[in-house]
Amino acid sequence: FHLVHTPLLIPKSYIKRAEARADFDNEHRKKYSAMTEYMDEAVGEFVAALKARGEWENTLLVFLADNGGPTYAPGSGNNHPLKGGKYSDWEGGVRVNAFVSGGYLPKRRRGTTFAGVMSGADWYGIFCDIAGVSPEDERAAKANKWLEERDLPLLPPVDAYPGIWDAILTGDESRARGSSPLHLSDHTVLAYPFKLVTGRQAFSSWTGPSYPNCSSGATQPTFEDFVLMGHHARFVKDDEATAESIWAEDCGDRGCLFNVEADPNEHVDLSEDPEHQETLEKLQTTLAELNKGLFLPFRGGMVVEACHAALDNGGFYGPFVDTEGFYTHPPTEEDEEKLLARQELNFMNQPAVSSWAHEAGEAALQAAFPFLTAAFEGCEKPADATNSQPSPPSPIIPPEVHLGPVSMEMARAGTLAEEFTNVETIRAEIAQSVKGYLLGGRSVPAEPKKDEL
Repeated sequence: FHLVHTPLLIPKSYIKRAEARADFDNEHRKKYSAMTEYMDEAVGEFVAALKARGEWENTLLVFLADNGGPTYAPGSGNNHPLKGGKYSDWEGGVRVNAFVSGGYLPKRRRGTTFAGVMSGADWYGIFCDIAGVSPEDERAAKANKWLEERDLPLLPPVDAYPGIWDAILTGDESRARGSSPLHLSDHTVLAYPFKLVTGRQAFSSWTGPSYPNCSSGATQPTFEDFVLMGHHARFVKDDEATAESIWAEDCGDRGCLFNVEADPNEHVDLSEDPEHQETLEKLQTTLAELNKGLFLPFRGGMVVEACHAALDNGGFYGPFVDTEGFYTHPPTEEDEEKLLARQELNFMNQPAVSSWAHEAGEAALQAAFPFLTAAFEGCEKPADATNSQPSPPSPIIPPEVHLGPVSMEMARAGTLAEEFTNVETIRAEIAQSVKGYLLGGRSVPAEPKKDEL
């Protein structure tokens, strides 16, 4: 169920219902409330349909989140009183709500809680237990024989801890993962009750019970995982400013150590406590060993052929390698608009152009950052303050910059590009210039020089 999640879109009727329930001072939190009611209502209809068909008594409904709520703008989740949120390894990012229901659940366990340690990955093993089948990947086991004969790395077993369903049914929390290491990320490991967090963690703060709100005037942290032309793009230029904008905390290679049973909100770092040095060193070693087994293959890069396949198939992405005879319908007709789109794609995917577009786009984001922050905070400005807010300047059109014989209204990366604030306008200018160039019947240079852009 793709709720509650960005983009924050919901029918207006649910917004009105949220407004009738409470007085929200933050637009995003109001939408979150409305989206939650929508989800609750939809799941209720699903359950009612199962009951009407007589299928509820033989149903096990599992409902869980894949991560904590996003505390960055405009995500506007809240994990109070836990620290952090989505994209962090703090408890607010990894300790999530879950419940099971349905007629299949024994009556003695209904209305009870289970506080044993488990991972979302454990549900595969749980479902296998319920179905009475083995969770073992037999094909991987056969492949491992071939790999072992050639002294190649072996495929790991299925990541599902055994016996958790029985632990849930009996209420024996010690039979769950317990102190068995849970590899939360390449930076963090949990061996309950102790947890080691290393490296820089974003969104490292505690939110209040009503978050986000507009009473203090404080802004939310910035979204960190922004990609432009296949490369990470920063909203601010230097590392210190970036860390401040994402509420970062750096635990370094040594790490921060917490007892999340006694201190679930992670206020007390035990890494310097002499009594916990043995635990710290043990978890450091465990994390290093677990990281050796990380499966991080090259997953491919951006290729323009995928975009051409989408143009052929009504704007939808699909297979594009060795697809002769794959599609059951002929490609759509080639018209002038599609031809221009292909040529624009080919142009923008040239390494020099792509690199320039990333640099110019990142500079535009950095110039627009103060205005984006204001737009994302979700707070209405007082009437007397509306006109006092600075307005984004109009995008600056630089002097003529030549690509071959054609004058294009594009900025030199790292100079005038820094003053761009309206990304959509800039993109439209670039697209228009490229199309004009192509309509002139000229071919794009195979590798335009960067200093010509």
